[in-house]
Amino acid sequence: MEAEAPLPGGGGRAVIVAGQPIDVEGVACMLFTFADLEGRRKAESALKESERRFASSFRLSPVAEAMSKLKGCVFTEVNDAFVRLVGRPVEEIVGRSAADFHLWEDVGERRALEAAIKDAGGVDQHPMRLRAKDGSLLDCVVSAETVAINDEDCVLWVIQDVTERKKTRTS
Repeated sequence: MEAEAPLPGGGGRAVIVAGQPIDVEGVACMLFTFADLEGRRKAESALKESERRFASSFRLSPVAEAMSKLKGCVFTEVNDAFVRLVGRPVEEIVGRSAADFHLWEDVGERRALEAAIKDAGGVDQHPMRLRAKDGSLLDCVVSAETVAINDEDCVLWVIQDVTERKKTRTS
């Protein structure tokens, strides 16, 4: 049972209390054990704050970011920059894999990228071509890393559109 244990001088501390009846020299007694929850409470608070900061950073990033399951690469979250990049609403992306809507131009390259992520735990600055909903091709640089979320292996994708930069170099 969780309880708030009063402290001398006021205040309290969250604890777990367990009671066990015992016999001490023929007298019925109760043995109480208290476990301090303060460390756990601080760790949970720090974790929530970290998750909040990550969610804000993910959502507000001007660079396209997405989260997918490692197995099957089914998208679970995308940010607004990703939505703008691929020209599809969130509802067309989340719950589907990149293969479902032919996001990568080259299927063989997509498979090689997914295999590299599984084998090495991620890729950094990998050149790829994406296909937007309107059929246009985008030259991109992809970085991805595996992360565990709720005990499931996932992939955090960061995709930078370098199409204009590449056109400028070739002009």
